[in-house]
Amino acid sequence: MMFELLTGDFLFEPKSSEVHDKDDDHLAQMFEMLQKFPKEWLLSGKRSPNFIDEEGNLLRVQESEHYPIWNVLSEK
Repeated sequence: MMFELLTGDFLFEPKSSEVHDKDDDHLAQMFEMLQKFPKEWLLSGKRSPNFIDEEGNLLRVQESEHYPIWNVLSEK
């Protein structure tokens, strides 16, 4: 929310595709900016099995390179 107040832009803009839905893309974007969350957190949600495997990896979206939130903020 702070990012949106400071920049006027959305930090995450998830989109669905033929392979994954918006929720999958949203999680992937969070992983890209914030790096991987602790496995205990990822597996603790009741809907976690729908998106995360036993190792804490995304099921339907391949992870890409880390792009720190600080880089995004400084570009805006």
